[in-house]
Amino acid sequence: LMGHARGILKGRKDESGLKAELQEAFKVTDNLSLVVRGPGSFGLENLEVPQIAPHEVLLKPAYVGICGTDREIISGRLGYYASGVAKYPIVLGHEYSASVVKVGSNVKHLKIGDQVVGECILSCGHCGQCSHNHRLSCPERQEVGVLGVNGALASLVKVPGQRVHIIPQNLPLKTAVLTEPTAVVIHSLKCADLWNSSEKNSRILITGLGSIGQIAAQLLKNRGYNDLSFFDISKKIHFSLCKSNIHKWCF
Repeated sequence: LMGHARGILKGRKDESGLKAELQEAFKVTDNLSLVVRGPGSFGLENLEVPQIAPHEVLLKPAYVGICGTDREIISGRLGYYASGVAKYPIVLGHEYSASVVKVGSNVKHLKIGDQVVGECILSCGHCGQCSHNHRLSCPERQEVGVLGVNGALASLVKVPGQRVHIIPQNLPLKTAVLTEPTAVVIHSLKCADLWNSSEKNSRILITGLGSIGQIAAQLLKNRGYNDLSFFDISKKIHFSLCKSNIHKWCF
C-alpha cells in the first residue's frame, strides 16, 4: 500500500514537472500582432499579453489563413465596417490552428500543449436565436478576427474554451488551418442538399476557384460527384482533379 502511495505521489510529481516544462515551452512575453487601425492603415504592433477568464483559453497560433474577408477589413469595404457595426482597431486572423498555452479554471476538455483549431463565430449561447441553433442571428454575436474580438495573426490569442476543438494526432497543424473554410463549404453543400444526396449524376457548376471553390471541388469529388464545371475570372488559377469530367472556363 505504501509503495502504491509512493507511486501515485511520484506520478503527480512527474505530471507537475511536465506541466511546468510545457508552460516554459509556451512562455511568451511579447504579443506581436497584425493590427488594422483603419482602412489602409495596418501593421505589426506589440500588444499586451491577453488575460483569460475562467471560461477562456490562451492559444499560440501555428498557422493562420488569409482570405477575402481580411482584405475587405483592411480596405474598409467589409459590410460590418462600412456600416459602422464593427470598429477598428482589430487584429486579423479567423482561420487558424494553434497550441494551447493556458487554460481557464472552468475549461475541462483542454490542457496545455493540446493542438487545436477554433471557431470563428462566437454567439452568446443563451438568447432566443441561440436556443434555436440560429447562432448567426445572435444579436450579441462576435467573430474572431472580424467583429469585436482580436484574431490569431498574433503571438497569442484568447478564445472561449467551448469554441476550441482538439485535432487528431495525425493531422498536421499546417493542414488543420483549413478547418474553418472547409466547415463553411460543408455547411453550404448541406444547404444545397449535396452533402448526403444519393444522386451523384448531378451536373455542378462552381463559380470561383479560390480557396473555397477548390475545397468545394475536392469535397464534391470525394463524395462521388464527377460532372463538375468551373467558372473563374483569372487564367492564372492552378487547379486539377484527376479522372474527372472537368470543364473549366476562365475569362
